[in-house]
Amino acid sequence: MRPIELLRNSKIDVFLSKLPKRISNKLKGFFSDPDNYQTIGLWISSVVTALVSVGYAKLFHYAENGFHEILKINPYYSLLLCPFIFFLAWFIVYIYIDSYDVGANVSKYFSN
Repeated sequence: MRPIELLRNSKIDVFLSKLPKRISNKLKGFFSDPDNYQTIGLWISSVVTALVSVGYAKLFHYAENGFHEILKINPYYSLLLCPFIFFLAWFIVYIYIDSYDVGANVSKYFSN
């Protein structure tokens, strides 16, 4: 269903009728132009990218604070924790990402 057809839906007409007339007319004009379809996709992708980047930054902040809390207990725990996390990350990549590696594998040609 095209966005202009969505505006002809009775539920959306009710929604647009509750908005001020100026905003309602702008929305109808925006969705009636087919050139704006790509713009909508770009706006949605930019918002999703922003949310993912903020979520990653928050996750990194929590992980960093947790690591500092562990170091407060005993600084030598980092000697055990860092190799464990490295091998855990390697295992996750090996199990979940390496299974999708079905490329040319150029290294096997150089080994002969």
